Amino acid sequence: ATRINVTTSQPRPFAPENLTAVALDTCLLKQGLNFSDERLINFTKALGKGVLRVGGTDQNDYAYDVNDSRPVVISNCSEEGVMTGPYWKSLLEFGRVTGRQILFGLNAGGRDPADPADDAVSNASALVAWTLDAGHSDVMWSFGNERNPQNVNESRALAEAMRDRLQRVRAGVSDTTGAPWRGVVVAPDLGLGPRALGTEPAGLFNDSKVSDALAYLKVFADVAGDDLAAISWHTYDFRAGELGVAPDDSPLPTPAPENLSKWWDSDYLEVFDRLADAAEASVGSRDLWLTEMDSVNHHGIPGLTDAFGNSLWLARRFGAAASRGSAFMARQSLLGFDYALLGADPEAMCPTPDYYLTRLFRQLVGGTALPTSSNASLAAYAFCGVEEGVVVLAMSHDEDAAATLDVTIDGAPPSGPRYDYVLSPDPSTMPRGAPETPRNLLASGGMLLNGQKLTFDAAMGGAAGSDPPALPP
Repeated sequence: ATRINVTTSQPRPFAPENLTAVALDTCLLKQGLNFSDERLINFTKALGKGVLRVGGTDQNDYAYDVNDSRPVVISNCSEEGVMTGPYWKSLLEFGRVTGRQILFGLNAGGRDPADPADDAVSNASALVAWTLDAGHSDVMWSFGNERNPQNVNESRALAEAMRDRLQRVRAGVSDTTGAPWRGVVVAPDLGLGPRALGTEPAGLFNDSKVSDALAYLKVFADVAGDDLAAISWHTYDFRAGELGVAPDDSPLPTPAPENLSKWWDSDYLEVFDRLADAAEASVGSRDLWLTEMDSVNHHGIPGLTDAFGNSLWLARRFGAAASRGSAFMARQSLLGFDYALLGADPEAMCPTPDYYLTRLFRQLVGGTALPTSSNASLAAYAFCGVEEGVVVLAMSHDEDAAATLDVTIDGAPPSGPRYDYVLSPDPSTMPRGAPETPRNLLASGGMLLNGQKLTFDAAMGGAAGSDPPALPP
């Protein structure tokens, strides 16, 4: 048996609602996502209260006109778009009814430090001022998305330009509302990873994309940090090509490629902690928010990032982030693209295994992480339960053997009953014709809990099959 010992003498607090934040790409707003859809509301409510981060590349060419009375204006992703007053109100109402505080990504202008970005500044000021006047002072804001400098030598000039633009936004809001505005703003949503294709974990900090981003993060924190609630960053662990999937957006091949072994290779799994350590060192004592993250960038890999395989990755990320006391983490994405909790199709809205994992994590895990030790390479994390007891989150990457867990707390057997919640892939949702091997099971689109298929009837508000099956003592 695998022995896991939990130590209660060194607890580390964290906020589960902040580590299970979800992101929604601005691209979906341009496409007119219906925030009044009862299915979307019920799916989101069932994940528990928290934060909804709205942002992404498309926020950098998205404008706002709260005086435009049209219900919505449709545009294509990667093209300029405009958000109307009624549509903004529908997003704010969605946040209210689902218990999700909105973190909205503002257009901060371009990367040219010499550009005053007057249109972006005045547009952002008008949206924030209207939102405050309408009584929504709880809305949080991010300023710009992955506006890393084109040249590392421009780091200070760009950081100063972004600071000056934000100060002008604050001044514009204060002039309009008649009161100083010190609302919650984070920036620069810096892109730190994934590594350049071909860069192995051992050479992580020799990758110029990584080292240049860290250099800018440090300069930005020094220049603009005092005007922000937190410094924000993004990261992804892998590129599709690194896992043997090409071109981007291609589905996971059957049988799964040999390169997929990197998915559970400790050298690759530890890249996140190494980047997070470096990011924390770069910003000093300032809060650090991870406002966008997932396993594979560029929309993910169909059959992996929307399947059981990603839940092995996400479980470990929950554990790693909680154990290091991360302040904030938003998973990309709630809906849309091939790494979404609710699938790539906004019309279908089909929960993926990550959705059920996230929901179970929120139902069981309280706000304290506890150190663990193990006699095996199996990854294990421990937490105080929501109400009482200890929750152990363990995941096995062993393709050849099942793991039997023997848990002790401070070296002694637990005194109360033990409940096992075993999440496994649903073989009936594997790709058609694929042999039922452990590696191919990673592509299963469904999840079992103690052998029972997990389902959620969003049309009924989750009334049918929404809760984990009853577990015996």
